[in-house]
Amino acid sequence: MIGIEVNKPDAIEAINKIIEGRDDIEVVPLAVKYPQGFKSHMIKAATGRDVPRGARSAELGCIVRNVGTTVASYEATVYDKPLIERIVTVSGPKVPNPGNYVIRIGTPIAHVLKECGIEEIEELEGHKVINGGPMTGLAQLDLNAPVVKNTTGVLVLPPEMIAEEGYTDCVRCDKCVEMCPIYLYPSKISTFAEAALFEEAEAWDIMDCIECGICTYVCVANRPMVQMIRRAKQEIQKKQRAAK
Repeated sequence: MIGIEVNKPDAIEAINKIIEGRDDIEVVPLAVKYPQGFKSHMIKAATGRDVPRGARSAELGCIVRNVGTTVASYEATVYDKPLIERIVTVSGPKVPNPGNYVIRIGTPIAHVLKECGIEEIEELEGHKVINGGPMTGLAQLDLNAPVVKNTTGVLVLPPEMIAEEGYTDCVRCDKCVEMCPIYLYPSKISTFAEAALFEEAEAWDIMDCIECGICTYVCVANRPMVQMIRRAKQEIQKKQRAAK
């Protein structure tokens, strides 16, 4: 099954032409929604099967691979080509030449932006450069940071699109709980994470978090919940490795 969102009709048509006459490959048009691309959601959308918490997709008879990994696997197998490059989307209202580019892994982000028309990096004073997408990407402190194997995009946000307000304590509005796509309690586990109560966070299933960023996006207190959860998960994983 090849899942393609319905807002990409050209892609659906092109793939359907390629697989015409075959009954072992099927294009599955998917609704346009976030976070569609995460493994459990993709399996549910394509097959109707629910993935129980903690279960591996293979236990349901499904293996999920994104297009980039699939192409890289093909090139490695057929051409003995190592993973040395990937397609990166460079975008932002102030980027003169936005688009999708094949970029070598290890290329500094500053070089990428210059190739896209930003002549002087100093022009980006007050901007935020995100490695990744707007929901799950990370702001870069140093533009000499490289493109890595999981870099999907470089997003340049101008000052007027950046929220600089600080955050406050949780106001218990439960918007994050209502919106969580995997039915966790982000307010609870992020509060545990902030207080370094990692065992309590783990007991509330913090390791199941897919870090989609929806909780941070809807938080009326502007709390950086994803960053708190990521830090706690790193500490829990470090403890688990040490126990082995």
